[in-house]
Amino acid sequence: MKPSQNAASVFEQVGIALSESSTPIPTRLVIPSDARRKASSEPALSARPSRRPGRILDEVEEIPDEEPIERFDSHPPVSHATDAAVIALSLQEMGSIQLPLWYQPSKADLFQQHFTSHFISNFFNPASFLRKHNMWAYHLPAILASTTSPAVEHATRAATMAFYGTKAGDDSVKTEACRWYVKGLGLQRNELQKASSPGRGQQLDSTSVLAPLMFSIFETIMMTSKFGWVQHLHAACKFLEVIGPEACQDGLGYSLLRSVRLGVVYCAISWTTPPIISNEEWCTIPFAIHGKDAYDSIDDVFLQVPQCVILRTRYQSLVASGMPEEADTLAPELESAARTLLQRLQQWWAQHVHELHEPWTQSPITPQASPHHRTERPRPTSTEFVAPKTFQSTFNASTIARFSSTSLIAYGMLRLVSRQVGYGAEIAAHGESILSAFRYQERAGAAHTGVIAMLHPLTVLSFLAVDRRQRDAARDAMLAWGRARGVGKFVEGNMRDDVGS
Repeated sequence: MKPSQNAASVFEQVGIALSESSTPIPTRLVIPSDARRKASSEPALSARPSRRPGRILDEVEEIPDEEPIERFDSHPPVSHATDAAVIALSLQEMGSIQLPLWYQPSKADLFQQHFTSHFISNFFNPASFLRKHNMWAYHLPAILASTTSPAVEHATRAATMAFYGTKAGDDSVKTEACRWYVKGLGLQRNELQKASSPGRGQQLDSTSVLAPLMFSIFETIMMTSKFGWVQHLHAACKFLEVIGPEACQDGLGYSLLRSVRLGVVYCAISWTTPPIISNEEWCTIPFAIHGKDAYDSIDDVFLQVPQCVILRTRYQSLVASGMPEEADTLAPELESAARTLLQRLQQWWAQHVHELHEPWTQSPITPQASPHHRTERPRPTSTEFVAPKTFQSTFNASTIARFSSTSLIAYGMLRLVSRQVGYGAEIAAHGESILSAFRYQERAGAAHTGVIAMLHPLTVLSFLAVDRRQRDAARDAMLAWGRARGVGKFVEGNMRDDVGS
Protein backbone atom coordinates (compact mmCIF):
# COMPACT_ATOMS: atom_id res chain seq x y z
CA MET A 1 0.00 0.00 0.00
CA LYS A 2 1.27 3.46 -0.87
CA PRO A 3 1.97 5.90 1.99
CA SER A 4 -0.81 8.27 0.90
CA GLN A 5 -3.35 5.44 0.74
CA ASN A 6 -2.29 4.12 4.13
CA ALA A 7 -2.67 7.56 5.74
CA ALA A 8 -6.13 8.04 4.20
CA SER A 9 -7.23 4.66 5.52
CA VAL A 10 -6.06 5.51 9.03
CA PHE A 11 -7.86 8.84 8.96
CA GLU A 12 -11.10 7.15 7.85
CA GLN A 13 -10.87 4.46 10.52
CA VAL A 14 -10.22 7.01 13.25
CA GLY A 15 -13.23 9.07 12.14
CA ILE A 16 -15.54 6.04 12.14
CA ALA A 17 -14.33 4.83 15.52
CA LEU A 18 -14.82 8.20 17.14
CA SER A 19 -18.26 8.76 15.62
CA GLU A 20 -19.48 5.34 16.78
CA SER A 21 -18.07 5.64 20.28
CA SER A 22 -20.63 6.14 23.06
CA THR A 23 -18.05 7.62 25.39
CA PRO A 24 -18.18 11.41 25.44
CA ILE A 25 -15.06 13.10 24.16
CA PRO A 26 -13.99 15.83 26.55
CA THR A 27 -13.43 19.21 25.05
CA ARG A 28 -12.18 20.80 28.26
CA LEU A 29 -8.95 19.86 30.03
CA VAL A 30 -9.16 20.05 33.82
CA ILE A 31 -6.10 20.28 36.08
CA PRO A 32 -7.07 20.04 39.76
CA SER A 33 -5.49 22.59 42.08
CA ASP A 34 -4.03 19.95 44.40
CA ALA A 35 -2.23 18.35 41.45
CA ARG A 36 -0.75 21.70 40.54
CA ARG A 37 0.45 22.22 44.09
CA LYS A 38 1.98 18.76 44.19
CA ALA A 39 3.80 19.27 40.88
CA SER A 40 5.20 22.62 41.92
CA SER A 41 6.57 21.18 45.16
CA GLU A 42 8.52 18.35 43.44
CA PRO A 43 12.32 18.76 43.05
CA ALA A 44 13.83 19.51 39.65
CA LEU A 45 15.20 16.71 37.44
CA SER A 46 18.99 16.56 37.31
CA ALA A 47 18.86 15.93 33.57
CA ARG A 48 17.45 19.41 32.94
CA PRO A 49 19.39 21.82 35.20
CA SER A 50 18.59 24.79 32.99
CA ARG A 51 14.88 24.70 33.77
CA ARG A 52 13.69 26.15 37.08
CA PRO A 53 11.65 23.56 39.04
CA GLY A 54 7.98 23.99 38.40
CA ARG A 55 8.55 27.08 36.23
CA ILE A 56 5.88 26.29 33.70
CA LEU A 57 3.37 25.27 36.32
CA ASP A 58 4.15 28.34 38.46
CA GLU A 59 3.22 30.53 35.51
CA VAL A 60 -0.24 28.96 35.45
CA GLU A 61 -2.67 30.98 37.53
CA GLU A 62 -4.35 29.15 40.42
CA ILE A 63 -7.78 28.15 39.22
CA PRO A 64 -10.36 26.54 41.47
CA ASP A 65 -11.24 22.93 40.81
CA GLU A 66 -14.65 23.89 39.54
CA GLU A 67 -13.16 26.16 36.86
CA PRO A 68 -11.25 23.97 34.40
CA ILE A 69 -8.77 25.28 31.82
CA GLU A 70 -10.26 25.64 28.36
CA ARG A 71 -8.38 23.69 25.62
CA PHE A 72 -10.41 25.16 22.74
CA ASP A 73 -11.59 28.34 24.45
CA SER A 74 -11.87 30.19 21.14
CA HIS A 75 -14.35 27.72 19.69
CA PRO A 76 -17.89 26.91 20.71
CA PRO A 77 -18.75 23.39 21.80
CA VAL A 78 -18.64 20.94 18.92
CA SER A 79 -20.17 17.59 18.19
CA HIS A 80 -18.42 14.23 18.31
CA ALA A 81 -18.34 14.09 14.52
CA THR A 82 -16.60 17.45 14.38
CA ASP A 83 -14.06 16.30 16.97
CA ALA A 84 -13.32 13.24 14.85
CA ALA A 85 -12.73 15.44 11.82
CA VAL A 86 -10.39 17.68 13.81
CA ILE A 87 -8.37 14.72 15.04
CA ALA A 88 -8.23 13.26 11.54
CA LEU A 89 -7.01 16.60 10.22
CA SER A 90 -4.35 16.73 12.93
CA LEU A 91 -3.16 13.24 11.98
CA GLN A 92 -3.03 14.31 8.35
CA GLU A 93 -0.87 17.30 9.26
CA MET A 94 1.42 15.01 11.25
CA GLY A 95 1.62 12.64 8.32
CA SER A 96 2.74 15.42 6.02
CA ILE A 97 5.83 15.88 8.17
CA GLN A 98 7.00 12.42 7.09
CA LEU A 99 7.15 13.35 3.37
CA PRO A 100 10.97 13.85 3.31
CA LEU A 101 11.31 10.16 4.18
CA TRP A 102 10.33 9.21 0.61
CA TYR A 103 11.15 12.48 -1.18
CA GLN A 104 14.76 13.62 -1.29
CA PRO A 105 16.23 16.68 -3.03
CA SER A 106 18.41 16.19 -6.11
CA LYS A 107 21.99 15.13 -5.45
CA ALA A 108 23.18 16.01 -8.96
CA ASP A 109 25.33 18.89 -7.72
CA LEU A 110 27.04 16.66 -5.16
CA PHE A 111 27.82 14.03 -7.76
CA GLN A 112 29.09 16.69 -10.16
CA GLN A 113 31.46 17.98 -7.49
CA HIS A 114 32.72 14.44 -6.99
CA PHE A 115 33.25 13.85 -10.72
CA THR A 116 34.99 17.21 -11.11
CA SER A 117 37.31 16.59 -8.16
CA HIS A 118 38.18 13.13 -9.48
CA PHE A 119 38.88 14.60 -12.92
CA ILE A 120 41.16 17.33 -11.60
CA SER A 121 43.04 14.97 -9.29
CA ASN A 122 43.66 12.21 -11.84
CA PHE A 123 43.58 13.76 -15.31
CA PHE A 124 45.89 16.67 -14.48
CA ASN A 125 48.88 16.08 -12.26
CA PRO A 126 49.70 19.02 -9.93
CA ALA A 127 53.37 17.98 -9.85
CA SER A 128 53.74 18.04 -13.64
CA PHE A 129 55.39 20.94 -15.42
CA LEU A 130 52.24 21.10 -17.57
CA ARG A 131 50.35 22.38 -14.53
CA LYS A 132 50.91 25.96 -15.68
CA HIS A 133 49.62 25.06 -19.14
CA ASN A 134 46.46 23.56 -17.63
CA MET A 135 45.98 26.00 -14.76
CA TRP A 136 42.34 26.51 -15.74
CA ALA A 137 41.55 22.97 -14.58
CA TYR A 138 42.26 23.82 -10.95
CA HIS A 139 39.75 26.68 -11.11
CA LEU A 140 37.09 24.52 -12.74
CA PRO A 141 34.77 24.45 -9.68
CA ALA A 142 34.78 28.25 -9.47
CA ILE A 143 34.20 28.52 -13.22
CA LEU A 144 31.21 26.21 -13.04
CA ALA A 145 29.78 28.16 -10.13
CA SER A 146 29.93 31.47 -12.00
CA THR A 147 29.43 30.60 -15.68
CA THR A 148 26.22 31.45 -17.48
CA SER A 149 26.98 29.19 -20.44
CA PRO A 150 24.89 25.98 -20.56
CA ALA A 151 27.37 24.54 -23.06
CA VAL A 152 30.21 24.84 -20.53
CA GLU A 153 28.13 23.07 -17.88
CA HIS A 154 27.11 20.24 -20.22
CA ALA A 155 30.62 19.80 -21.62
CA THR A 156 32.19 19.67 -18.18
CA ARG A 157 29.67 17.17 -16.89
CA ALA A 158 30.12 14.98 -19.98
CA ALA A 159 33.93 14.96 -19.81
CA THR A 160 34.22 14.43 -16.06
CA MET A 161 31.61 11.66 -16.02
CA ALA A 162 33.23 9.94 -19.01
CA PHE A 163 36.61 9.96 -17.32
CA TYR A 164 35.20 8.69 -14.02
CA GLY A 165 33.13 5.99 -15.69
CA THR A 166 36.11 4.78 -17.71
CA LYS A 167 38.47 4.65 -14.75
CA ALA A 168 35.87 3.00 -12.49
CA GLY A 169 34.54 0.67 -15.19
CA ASP A 170 30.99 1.95 -14.66
CA ASP A 171 29.02 1.70 -17.90
CA SER A 172 25.99 3.49 -16.45
CA VAL A 173 28.08 6.59 -15.75
CA LYS A 174 29.56 6.49 -19.24
CA THR A 175 26.08 6.18 -20.75
CA GLU A 176 24.90 9.19 -18.78
CA ALA A 177 28.01 11.09 -19.91
CA CYS A 178 27.07 10.45 -23.54
CA ARG A 179 23.60 11.88 -22.90
CA TRP A 180 25.09 15.11 -21.54
CA TYR A 181 27.49 15.17 -24.49
CA VAL A 182 24.68 14.99 -27.04
CA LYS A 183 22.73 17.72 -25.25
CA GLY A 184 25.77 19.94 -25.05
CA LEU A 185 26.64 19.63 -28.74
CA GLY A 186 23.51 21.50 -29.77
CA LEU A 187 24.22 24.23 -27.24
CA GLN A 188 27.77 24.60 -28.53
CA ARG A 189 26.58 24.88 -32.14
CA ASN A 190 24.24 27.69 -31.13
CA GLU A 191 27.00 29.54 -29.33
CA LEU A 192 29.37 29.07 -32.26
CA GLN A 193 26.78 30.45 -34.69
CA LYS A 194 26.18 33.44 -32.46
CA ALA A 195 29.92 33.97 -32.13
CA SER A 196 30.23 34.16 -35.92
CA SER A 197 27.64 36.93 -36.19
CA PRO A 198 28.91 40.55 -36.47
CA GLY A 199 29.58 42.21 -33.14
CA ARG A 200 28.94 39.06 -31.15
CA GLY A 201 32.61 38.56 -30.36
CA GLN A 202 32.59 41.54 -28.02
CA GLN A 203 30.01 39.74 -25.86
CA LEU A 204 32.08 36.56 -25.50
CA ASP A 205 34.80 35.96 -22.96
CA SER A 206 37.48 33.32 -22.59
CA THR A 207 35.09 30.97 -20.75
CA SER A 208 33.48 30.13 -24.10
CA VAL A 209 36.67 28.28 -25.11
CA LEU A 210 36.20 25.85 -22.23
CA ALA A 211 33.20 24.03 -23.76
CA PRO A 212 34.91 22.80 -26.97
CA LEU A 213 38.06 22.01 -25.00
CA MET A 214 36.11 19.79 -22.59
CA PHE A 215 34.23 18.20 -25.49
CA SER A 216 37.59 17.40 -27.07
CA ILE A 217 38.72 15.74 -23.83
CA PHE A 218 35.46 13.76 -23.82
CA GLU A 219 36.23 12.47 -27.32
CA THR A 220 39.77 11.45 -26.36
CA ILE A 221 38.20 9.27 -23.67
CA MET A 222 35.07 7.90 -25.38
CA MET A 223 36.02 8.12 -29.10
CA THR A 224 32.41 8.31 -30.29
CA SER A 225 33.83 9.44 -33.63
CA LYS A 226 37.32 9.01 -34.98
CA PHE A 227 38.18 12.68 -35.42
CA GLY A 228 35.63 14.20 -33.08
CA TRP A 229 38.34 15.54 -30.78
CA VAL A 230 39.97 17.32 -33.74
CA GLN A 231 36.67 18.96 -34.71
CA HIS A 232 36.25 20.29 -31.19
CA LEU A 233 39.75 21.75 -31.29
CA HIS A 234 38.73 23.48 -34.52
CA ALA A 235 35.78 24.95 -32.61
CA ALA A 236 38.09 26.05 -29.78
CA CYS A 237 40.31 27.84 -32.30
CA LYS A 238 37.21 29.51 -33.74
CA PHE A 239 36.22 30.86 -30.34
CA LEU A 240 39.79 32.06 -29.79
CA GLU A 241 39.70 33.83 -33.13
CA VAL A 242 36.49 35.62 -32.12
CA ILE A 243 37.73 36.85 -28.74
CA GLY A 244 41.16 37.80 -30.16
CA PRO A 245 44.76 37.31 -28.96
CA GLU A 246 44.63 40.33 -26.64
CA ALA A 247 42.07 38.52 -24.46
CA CYS A 248 44.51 35.63 -23.99
CA GLN A 249 47.40 37.49 -22.41
CA ASP A 250 46.53 36.70 -18.80
CA GLY A 251 44.20 34.77 -16.53
CA LEU A 252 41.81 32.15 -17.82
CA GLY A 253 42.25 33.08 -21.48
CA TYR A 254 46.02 32.66 -21.28
CA SER A 255 45.72 29.25 -19.61
CA LEU A 256 43.09 27.99 -22.06
CA LEU A 257 45.14 29.13 -25.05
CA ARG A 258 48.15 27.15 -23.88
CA SER A 259 46.01 24.03 -23.44
CA VAL A 260 44.50 24.45 -26.91
CA ARG A 261 48.01 24.82 -28.34
CA LEU A 262 48.97 21.49 -26.80
CA GLY A 263 46.05 19.80 -28.51
CA VAL A 264 46.51 21.58 -31.82
CA VAL A 265 50.18 20.64 -31.94
CA TYR A 266 49.20 17.00 -31.62
CA CYS A 267 46.65 16.99 -34.44
CA ALA A 268 48.30 19.63 -36.64
CA ILE A 269 49.80 16.88 -38.80
CA SER A 270 46.35 15.90 -40.05
CA TRP A 271 45.01 19.43 -40.64
CA THR A 272 44.53 20.46 -44.25
CA THR A 273 44.81 24.15 -43.37
CA PRO A 274 47.04 25.77 -40.75
CA PRO A 275 45.21 26.66 -37.52
CA ILE A 276 44.57 30.31 -36.74
CA ILE A 277 46.78 30.15 -33.65
CA SER A 278 49.81 29.35 -35.81
CA ASN A 279 49.80 32.92 -37.14
CA GLU A 280 52.56 35.24 -36.04
CA GLU A 281 50.27 37.46 -33.95
CA TRP A 282 48.99 34.45 -32.01
CA CYS A 283 52.56 33.37 -31.32
CA THR A 284 53.55 36.77 -29.92
CA ILE A 285 50.66 38.87 -28.52
CA PRO A 286 49.33 36.33 -25.97
CA PHE A 287 52.83 35.96 -24.49
CA ALA A 288 53.54 39.66 -24.09
CA ILE A 289 53.02 39.55 -20.31
CA HIS A 290 54.28 36.16 -19.14
CA GLY A 291 56.71 35.30 -21.91
CA LYS A 292 57.52 31.79 -23.13
CA ASP A 293 59.39 28.83 -21.79
CA ALA A 294 61.22 26.27 -23.92
CA TYR A 295 58.05 24.22 -24.32
CA ASP A 296 56.08 27.18 -25.66
CA SER A 297 58.90 27.97 -28.07
CA ILE A 298 59.10 24.48 -29.51
CA ASP A 299 55.33 24.57 -29.99
CA ASP A 300 55.80 27.72 -32.07
CA VAL A 301 58.07 25.74 -34.36
CA PHE A 302 55.74 22.78 -34.50
CA LEU A 303 52.76 24.94 -35.42
CA GLN A 304 54.53 25.52 -38.75
CA VAL A 305 54.39 21.80 -39.53
CA PRO A 306 50.92 21.92 -41.20
CA GLN A 307 52.38 23.98 -44.05
CA CYS A 308 54.91 21.23 -44.68
CA VAL A 309 52.29 18.50 -44.32
CA ILE A 310 50.12 20.13 -46.99
CA LEU A 311 53.03 20.03 -49.44
CA ARG A 312 53.85 16.44 -48.49
CA THR A 313 50.25 15.35 -49.07
CA ARG A 314 50.19 16.98 -52.51
CA TYR A 315 53.49 15.34 -53.41
CA GLN A 316 52.31 11.89 -52.34
CA SER A 317 49.05 12.32 -54.24
CA LEU A 318 50.91 13.16 -57.43
CA VAL A 319 53.17 10.14 -57.04
CA ALA A 320 50.22 7.84 -56.33
CA SER A 321 48.33 9.22 -59.33
CA GLY A 322 51.15 8.34 -61.70
CA MET A 323 52.22 11.94 -62.29
CA PRO A 324 55.97 11.80 -61.61
CA GLU A 325 56.81 14.96 -63.55
CA GLU A 326 54.43 17.09 -61.52
CA ALA A 327 55.77 15.43 -58.36
CA ASP A 328 59.33 16.26 -59.35
CA THR A 329 58.29 19.88 -59.87
CA LEU A 330 56.90 20.03 -56.33
CA ALA A 331 59.82 18.17 -54.73
CA PRO A 332 62.17 21.21 -54.43
CA GLU A 333 59.45 23.21 -52.67
CA LEU A 334 58.84 20.38 -50.21
CA GLU A 335 62.57 19.96 -49.59
CA SER A 336 62.96 23.70 -48.99
CA ALA A 337 60.09 23.70 -46.48
CA ALA A 338 61.60 20.73 -44.64
CA ARG A 339 65.04 22.34 -44.44
CA THR A 340 63.51 25.59 -43.22
CA LEU A 341 61.79 23.63 -40.48
CA LEU A 342 65.09 21.97 -39.56
CA GLN A 343 66.79 25.36 -39.45
CA ARG A 344 64.21 26.68 -37.00
CA LEU A 345 64.68 23.58 -34.88
CA GLN A 346 68.43 24.08 -34.79
CA GLN A 347 67.92 27.70 -33.76
CA TRP A 348 65.63 26.59 -30.97
CA TRP A 349 68.17 24.02 -29.82
CA ALA A 350 70.96 26.59 -29.81
CA GLN A 351 68.83 28.94 -27.69
CA HIS A 352 67.64 26.40 -25.12
CA VAL A 353 70.35 23.74 -25.05
CA HIS A 354 71.96 25.13 -21.89
CA GLU A 355 68.75 25.20 -19.86
CA LEU A 356 67.78 21.73 -21.05
CA HIS A 357 71.20 20.11 -21.26
CA GLU A 358 72.10 17.22 -19.00
CA PRO A 359 75.61 15.76 -18.58
CA TRP A 360 75.12 13.26 -21.38
CA THR A 361 78.05 11.36 -22.83
CA GLN A 362 76.33 10.25 -26.00
CA SER A 363 77.31 10.96 -29.58
CA PRO A 364 76.25 14.29 -31.10
CA ILE A 365 74.19 13.97 -34.28
CA THR A 366 74.01 16.74 -36.87
CA PRO A 367 72.02 16.72 -40.14
CA GLN A 368 75.16 15.83 -42.09
CA ALA A 369 76.65 13.40 -39.59
CA SER A 370 77.47 9.82 -40.48
CA PRO A 371 77.25 6.94 -38.02
CA HIS A 372 80.88 6.09 -38.88
CA HIS A 373 82.15 9.58 -37.97
CA ARG A 374 80.67 10.13 -34.52
CA THR A 375 82.89 11.50 -31.82
CA GLU A 376 82.43 11.11 -28.10
CA ARG A 377 82.04 14.49 -26.38
CA PRO A 378 81.04 15.31 -22.80
CA ARG A 379 78.90 18.23 -23.92
CA PRO A 380 77.36 19.08 -27.31
CA THR A 381 77.92 22.31 -29.14
CA SER A 382 75.06 24.75 -29.61
CA THR A 383 74.03 23.27 -32.97
CA GLU A 384 74.49 19.58 -32.20
CA PHE A 385 71.86 17.27 -30.82
CA VAL A 386 72.77 14.50 -28.42
CA ALA A 387 70.51 11.50 -27.95
CA PRO A 388 70.02 11.45 -24.17
CA LYS A 389 69.68 8.41 -21.96
CA THR A 390 68.63 10.14 -18.77
CA PHE A 391 66.85 13.29 -17.66
CA GLN A 392 66.54 15.25 -14.46
CA SER A 393 62.99 16.60 -14.80
CA THR A 394 59.72 15.83 -16.56
CA PHE A 395 59.92 19.25 -18.20
CA ASN A 396 63.24 18.43 -19.88
CA ALA A 397 62.07 14.98 -20.93
CA SER A 398 58.82 16.17 -22.50
CA THR A 399 60.35 19.22 -24.17
CA ILE A 400 63.19 17.31 -25.78
CA ALA A 401 60.75 14.58 -26.86
CA ARG A 402 58.68 17.26 -28.60
CA PHE A 403 61.84 18.60 -30.26
CA SER A 404 62.80 15.11 -31.45
CA SER A 405 59.33 14.36 -32.83
CA THR A 406 59.36 17.58 -34.86
CA SER A 407 62.82 16.71 -36.14
CA LEU A 408 61.56 13.28 -37.18
CA ILE A 409 58.85 14.90 -39.29
CA ALA A 410 61.38 17.15 -41.02
CA TYR A 411 63.79 14.29 -41.70
CA GLY A 412 60.91 12.12 -42.89
CA MET A 413 60.04 14.74 -45.52
CA LEU A 414 63.64 15.01 -46.65
CA ARG A 415 63.81 11.24 -46.87
CA LEU A 416 60.63 11.24 -48.97
CA VAL A 417 62.02 13.53 -51.68
CA SER A 418 65.62 12.35 -51.47
CA ARG A 419 67.04 10.55 -54.47
CA GLN A 420 68.97 8.34 -52.10
CA VAL A 421 67.79 6.83 -48.84
CA GLY A 422 69.46 8.74 -46.05
CA TYR A 423 69.11 10.40 -42.67
CA GLY A 424 68.84 7.01 -40.98
CA ALA A 425 71.29 7.95 -38.23
CA GLU A 426 69.47 11.20 -37.44
CA ILE A 427 66.09 9.47 -37.32
CA ALA A 428 67.47 6.71 -35.07
CA ALA A 429 69.02 9.25 -32.68
CA HIS A 430 65.79 11.20 -32.28
CA GLY A 431 63.83 7.97 -31.94
CA GLU A 432 66.04 6.87 -29.07
CA SER A 433 65.59 10.32 -27.52
CA ILE A 434 61.80 9.88 -27.50
CA LEU A 435 61.97 6.38 -26.02
CA SER A 436 64.41 7.54 -23.34
CA ALA A 437 62.06 10.38 -22.41
CA PHE A 438 59.16 7.96 -22.13
CA ARG A 439 61.12 5.55 -19.94
CA TYR A 440 62.04 8.42 -17.67
CA GLN A 441 58.38 9.46 -17.45
CA GLU A 442 57.40 5.90 -16.57
CA ARG A 443 59.92 5.79 -13.74
CA ALA A 444 58.65 9.15 -12.51
CA GLY A 445 55.12 7.77 -12.42
CA ALA A 446 52.32 7.57 -14.96
CA ALA A 447 50.64 10.66 -13.54
CA HIS A 448 53.67 12.77 -14.43
CA THR A 449 53.09 12.17 -18.12
CA GLY A 450 50.72 14.73 -19.60
CA VAL A 451 47.91 13.61 -21.85
CA ILE A 452 49.57 15.13 -24.90
CA ALA A 453 53.17 15.55 -23.78
CA MET A 454 54.41 12.03 -24.56
CA LEU A 455 51.61 10.59 -26.66
CA HIS A 456 52.38 12.80 -29.64
CA PRO A 457 56.13 12.02 -29.86
CA LEU A 458 55.40 8.30 -29.53
CA THR A 459 52.80 8.51 -32.31
CA VAL A 460 55.26 10.20 -34.66
CA LEU A 461 57.96 7.65 -33.84
CA SER A 462 55.60 4.72 -34.41
CA PHE A 463 55.17 5.81 -38.05
CA LEU A 464 58.52 7.37 -38.92
CA ALA A 465 61.03 5.11 -37.17
CA VAL A 466 63.49 3.42 -39.52
CA ASP A 467 64.30 0.75 -36.97
CA ARG A 468 61.40 -1.68 -36.52
CA ARG A 469 62.38 -2.24 -32.89
CA GLN A 470 61.88 1.46 -32.18
CA ARG A 471 58.56 1.43 -34.02
CA ASP A 472 57.28 -1.57 -32.04
CA ALA A 473 58.55 -0.15 -28.76
CA ALA A 474 56.73 3.12 -29.43
CA ARG A 475 53.44 1.37 -30.21
CA ASP A 476 53.65 -0.89 -27.17
CA ALA A 477 54.39 2.11 -24.96
CA MET A 478 51.45 4.03 -26.42
CA LEU A 479 49.01 1.19 -25.78
CA ALA A 480 50.15 0.60 -22.21
CA TRP A 481 50.19 4.30 -21.40
CA GLY A 482 46.80 4.96 -22.99
CA ARG A 483 45.09 2.16 -21.09
CA ALA A 484 46.60 3.31 -17.80
CA ARG A 485 45.37 6.85 -18.42
CA GLY A 486 41.85 5.89 -19.46
CA VAL A 487 42.34 6.93 -23.11
CA GLY A 488 43.00 3.51 -24.62
CA LYS A 489 40.43 3.92 -27.41
CA PHE A 490 41.95 7.24 -28.36
CA VAL A 491 45.43 5.74 -28.63
CA GLU A 492 44.28 2.73 -30.63
CA GLY A 493 42.35 4.95 -33.03
CA ASN A 494 45.30 7.22 -33.71
CA MET A 495 47.70 4.32 -34.17
CA ARG A 496 45.73 3.51 -37.33
CA ASP A 497 46.27 6.99 -38.77
CA ASP A 498 49.24 7.55 -41.03
CA VAL A 499 50.94 10.70 -39.78
CA GLY A 500 54.29 10.06 -41.28
CA SER A 501 55.71 8.95 -44.56
